[in-house]
Amino acid sequence: MNTTQQIVQLEQVSEDEEIQVIFNLPDGEIGYGLVSLSEDEKTPYRVSQYQGRFNPEDFESFEALDSVLSKSELYTHDVKTRLDAINHTLDFWLVDAVKEVQVLQVNSDKEAIEQMLASKADYLFYTLS
Repeated sequence: MNTTQQIVQLEQVSEDEEIQVIFNLPDGEIGYGLVSLSEDEKTPYRVSQYQGRFNPEDFESFEALDSVLSKSELYTHDVKTRLDAINHTLDFWLVDAVKEVQVLQVNSDKEAIEQMLASKADYLFYTLS
């Protein structure tokens, strides 16, 4: 499998590109959230949080991920900035707010999961290339 990864600062990610976040939870489970554009000019960013806890295998393919996400309760919240959206995501999972964000660019959700688990990070922000 060809893996090309690059880490960029939040400001280098296109405004219309979705930023996904995964959390390394106890018992090998994964938490998942997403930051995207909303349709409201006053609060242009949408935070989508899935209440479910997922297994790494759930991220093997888009179809697998779509299937498990569709069965999980979704919470959304619109905010003014991407950093606010990211910090809202962190707060949902009881993680302290950040001032700077590094985003990993990967080819697949599976690749992001593998990277997070290998690094033993508590969470990882990523975009799909």
